[in-house]
Amino acid sequence: MDMDSRKVSKLAIEQFRVENRVKVCMMRWLRKLRPSGQYASIVVKVVIKEDVEKLLKMDSISFNRGTIVMSPFKERHTPVAYFKCKRFRHRARDCI
Repeated sequence: MDMDSRKVSKLAIEQFRVENRVKVCMMRWLRKLRPSGQYASIVVKVVIKEDVEKLLKMDSISFNRGTIVMSPFKERHTPVAYFKCKRFRHRARDCI
């Protein structure tokens, strides 16, 4: 797994597919992995709706001989606000 690009290797995707018997469309890390991090979040898109339901019904799934806790991904559409000035829709590099 490429820690800089958030990409998951094809080998890891294939391993996930085989271990959990699902057809995987895409997998990616939500953010860059940190070597010292104790957890990470990954998005898994599967081809068949029944596979989604199957994975979410399980308490945990197998991946790379380990166990993963599954939960649905809920995309948030909240505006970004810069911490110091509290203005929305810009970041520190754009602040006046």
